[in-house]
Amino acid sequence: MEKIDQLLGPLNPNKMAAGTAPDPIKVVVFTATGDQGRSVCKELIGDGGFMVWGVTRNTDGKGAKELTQLGVKMVQGDLGEEQSYKQHLLGMDGAFINSDYNSIVPTVNGDTEAATKAEYEQVKALVDACKEAGVGHIVYSALDGYEEEDRKVPYFQSKAEVAKYIKSTYSGHASHPPNTPHGIHHHLHHTNIYACTYFSNIYKFNYLTKDDQGDKWVLGWPLPDDTPILSYAVEQTGVWVKKAFLDHKTWSGKDIQICSDSITPLQMAEELSKLSNQNVVTLGLTKEDFYSEKHSKEVWEPLWLNYKSYVDGYFIRDIEASRKVCPEQWDFKQWAAQDKELKKIFDSANKQDGN
Repeated sequence: MEKIDQLLGPLNPNKMAAGTAPDPIKVVVFTATGDQGRSVCKELIGDGGFMVWGVTRNTDGKGAKELTQLGVKMVQGDLGEEQSYKQHLLGMDGAFINSDYNSIVPTVNGDTEAATKAEYEQVKALVDACKEAGVGHIVYSALDGYEEEDRKVPYFQSKAEVAKYIKSTYSGHASHPPNTPHGIHHHLHHTNIYACTYFSNIYKFNYLTKDDQGDKWVLGWPLPDDTPILSYAVEQTGVWVKKAFLDHKTWSGKDIQICSDSITPLQMAEELSKLSNQNVVTLGLTKEDFYSEKHSKEVWEPLWLNYKSYVDGYFIRDIEASRKVCPEQWDFKQWAAQDKELKKIFDSANKQDGN
């Protein structure tokens, strides 16, 4: 062996593995610093088999810098400006597409119909650009569309229309522009993921607060106590997305359900009480309270319409189908037991109270 080593050099298993390993899958992630995008970036980078580009408006922001440290190549781009991101699509094997309706609303003076139209046009342009660049597999974060006027949710509708557009157009041969880098796919594939409410909305929307007397916590979901909230840990979004990219033959043209729990505000409060050893109560809303004009205005009508889909039971997710794709998905109890931000909220209040 010594003579062979002198002639060939000692065998290095790592080098041998690197020589036979497949090329990394190149994926560009839009709204990379958002809740879903951040999860996708982290999951793909953590896998080791991907190279990831993250598109964001501000590459100097805190979120962008954190992703850069993890190995994500952060690039500047804005969904509202097609020319800002088109060059980032060249040579990509995949793209994760997500858009933020709430960030569009202020740009159109709060006009929700205009925001819905703007979101659709922006994402449609991105889908067309992906097709033009020959991006082999796009994974789109979609939502549900309803035909009945009283069921339509403004920030659902645009995503539902984009999902239809993708299904009708994103297929065929992945023709790449001449003399440009291209991805591994020879054909165009698409997968739509259908997520639901985030567990972390508890603190994102400031739904967990101390009452005026300071002797209990109020879990402020603006829903009747007995309403099942179809929900999941947004931090795990990347797990489903990664599986779509790794098995494009299975998921090409298919939808993926993402939902890990169906839990009421009252059940959430009970779990949080056990976890924190403190008294957590709900708003105690009834259905009559929920349907009042006063309540819908206080909540903000587009968000109220979203919650109405839960109260009336026409927002549907398949938890078992979600679990088949992601057996490691957390239910609410598992998420709450390990969530650092939730722990900070309870701990900071305890310190202020001198406990």
